[in-house]
Amino acid sequence: VQWRILKLKEDRERLEAEVQKRTRQIEKDKRIITSQAEALQELDKAKTRFFSNITHEFRTPLTLIIGPLEQILSEQPPPTILRRRVQGVLKNARHILELVNQMLDLSKIESKRMQVEATRGDIIAYTQELAMRFQPLVEKKELKLYFVAGQNRWETNFDQDKWDKTVYNLLSNAIKFTPSGNVIQLAVSKSCKDEQEFIRLDVRDTGMG
Repeated sequence: VQWRILKLKEDRERLEAEVQKRTRQIEKDKRIITSQAEALQELDKAKTRFFSNITHEFRTPLTLIIGPLEQILSEQPPPTILRRRVQGVLKNARHILELVNQMLDLSKIESKRMQVEATRGDIIAYTQELAMRFQPLVEKKELKLYFVAGQNRWETNFDQDKWDKTVYNLLSNAIKFTPSGNVIQLAVSKSCKDEQEFIRLDVRDTGMG
């Protein structure tokens, strides 16, 4: 009887040791899986940010390429061969823009954390240069675009990439929804709140909304 009791005790201890070993392995595997899942989430966020940034970077110059091409075809019909070539370039540019917009739609899931990469520069001159890029689209729609600033020069820290996107989206919508023959005004000014200085960007138009 004592032998059987001893044997059962040894079997129980061996089983408990095996259970503890398996439990430790399961916990280790769980930590590895959790770590891999977190790494995949970060990778997915990085992919989303990449697609969002790259599509914005492509969309702005593509739109500004399409405008002058359409202007060339509408103002003075070029020779047949040149016209076909311009039409081909315009068609391909529109196709790329469509693909870029589709990519942008897929990447509209915004990250919870947004990093600001500010550099110092003259935000007045920078914004005026951005506005000038839209001149072909403004002329095509028979609009007038005025740039207004409270001062000639303003050296400050700002994120050029995010500022580009903000100006682009505001002006694109203004041009799109403002009827021909009207005026769009882009203004940069200083705004103060709670003793802190802010950059204020205003777009005034006679469009919808």
